[in-house]
Amino acid sequence: MTILVVSQSFFPLIGGVSSFLAALVCGLLGLGYRVHVLHFGATGSELFSERYPSVHQHHIDALRTFTPSTLQGYARFKEQLYCKLHGLDAEGIGDLSAIDGYHAHQHVAEAFSRRATDIIKAHNVDILYLHDYQLFPVLDVGTRAKKVFSIHTPVLLSYPRGTISFLREIVSRADRALVSIPEYQSALTTAGKPLPVTCLPPFVDNEVQSTLLGATVCDFELPRSPFIVTCIQRFDAKSGHQQLIRGFATFVATHPAALLVLVGGPSFTDSIADVRDHYYRDARALTMDLGISNNVLFAGSVPYQCIPAIYDRTDVFSLLSRSECFGLALTEAMSRRVPAIVSRVGGLRYQIRDGRDGLTVEVDDPAAVAAAFACLYRRPDLRLQYAENAHRRYLTLFHPAVLLRRYHALFLSL
Repeated sequence: MTILVVSQSFFPLIGGVSSFLAALVCGLLGLGYRVHVLHFGATGSELFSERYPSVHQHHIDALRTFTPSTLQGYARFKEQLYCKLHGLDAEGIGDLSAIDGYHAHQHVAEAFSRRATDIIKAHNVDILYLHDYQLFPVLDVGTRAKKVFSIHTPVLLSYPRGTISFLREIVSRADRALVSIPEYQSALTTAGKPLPVTCLPPFVDNEVQSTLLGATVCDFELPRSPFIVTCIQRFDAKSGHQQLIRGFATFVATHPAALLVLVGGPSFTDSIADVRDHYYRDARALTMDLGISNNVLFAGSVPYQCIPAIYDRTDVFSLLSRSECFGLALTEAMSRRVPAIVSRVGGLRYQIRDGRDGLTVEVDDPAAVAAAFACLYRRPDLRLQYAENAHRRYLTLFHPAVLLRRYHALFLSL
């Protein structure tokens, strides 16, 4: 079969979406699929073509295709939609056209739709796989290709009715919609007309990343510390850096040699607008205000080949998102037997079961974060137990070989 994967981002852009799509594309290629990808162009994408020449890449050059004002408007629309779909806007989704930047968003989506239509016709595509909810108008392209829509956002019954209705309406345009955890599937299918929704989480494949990076040497080193906490997450509206830093500050008061490593850099949105950069500045300012700047390392966008070494030095992995669809960085920590402390939200509480695979804490409870750090600091045996349990859960539910077989079966069923 021939499949077209459409998304804003792809390798070499850093982030969960890019890592997952590279893994999915390479996995499908190994199964005999003819694979096309459509995404915004990025410097370094030729490396993927060199390693996997059978994958046909189609780019949209954002800077040449759209004016700066259009990209700024698109970024504003994306950011507001992002907050609404992550439950960070109590009003939820109402009239889309009333969201700032709507017309710019339409302009960008139309460009992707036209290009996707041309690719589908020219290459006799069987399956259109759309991974970005921001590009949902692409589902309206007229084609015989089956349409699969992956919703990488939480879908909770607690959301405003308008938000659930919006998501259900988009799902109705696809032949199959994919969500990351059973709770999201239930939220979409408990009321109204039955919808074709399947629970199928994303995955990471370290072998694909290693192949793409070749023999590139890692020159990044962590400072020495008897207890290292690591978070791998970009700085945005849903990230939990504020709670993490506040909880860590309380912990450091009695464990002054501890180190917090914050790995994460800019996303695609940051490359076209400055709507997110204050989150990073706010986090740095907070470490100064709390007097722990010497205990916190802002590592930025660490090259992927250095990530294994960071996990090897990490005593506890922490992801304290205010909202999270699914934590691919958490999956990676589980695969590398690193115990985790996560917030009790969305996919994180599905990946890590409290007291079995790790510890979970409520959002906006720095005291609970500090207590969790103290608990795992005192109990290396418990860290080992959680790490082993999480690794077994990873092998059963989140291993790339397991999930790739399920994706393949889904595509064959369409």
